[in-house]
Amino acid sequence: MKVIAKLFGTLIKAVLALLILALLTPTIWITWRVHQPMYLDEFGGHTYVELLDWAKADYVRAANALEGGWHGWGDSCYGSWVIIYHFILAPTEFFATFLALDPQRFHRERFVDVEWIEKGIVAPDNITLAEFLPAFWLAYERHLLYTMESNFQSIAGCRLSRSSFNKWANSQVTTQENATP
Repeated sequence: MKVIAKLFGTLIKAVLALLILALLTPTIWITWRVHQPMYLDEFGGHTYVELLDWAKADYVRAANALEGGWHGWGDSCYGSWVIIYHFILAPTEFFATFLALDPQRFHRERFVDVEWIEKGIVAPDNITLAEFLPAFWLAYERHLLYTMESNFQSIAGCRLSRSSFNKWANSQVTTQENATP
């Protein structure tokens, strides 16, 4: 009986270790990825962290450029942007990428619009487990860019500027290699 209890205890520990590993791997990978140049050329080789800094500054610029009490709205707009992109868009894209592992088994067409697959906004069908995180991140960048396009026409106080984005994307990327000591 003690042997069975030990085996059961070992099995529980192994399952918990695998569960922790399964949760930590994407978290660590994404934490690393946000500091790497983004995949899409439209972002000009900047990192995701640099995009967040630009967006915050551009929201403040947009709110302060308007007269009539919009001062302070920039931070509110940025906060909404962060919530939408990190707590709605990212998990949705993660789920859509998970479904892409085996779209027939998971009935992907019930959850993901075929047009989005065709436009490349979500990960392509039948990716491998090894391709999962890079496919998720590329799809996230595409979805981010697609969603930002509508934000360029948003309400005036919370509108990102297309020209400001283009100027930022075309600006020189600051890396450790070209930074002056």
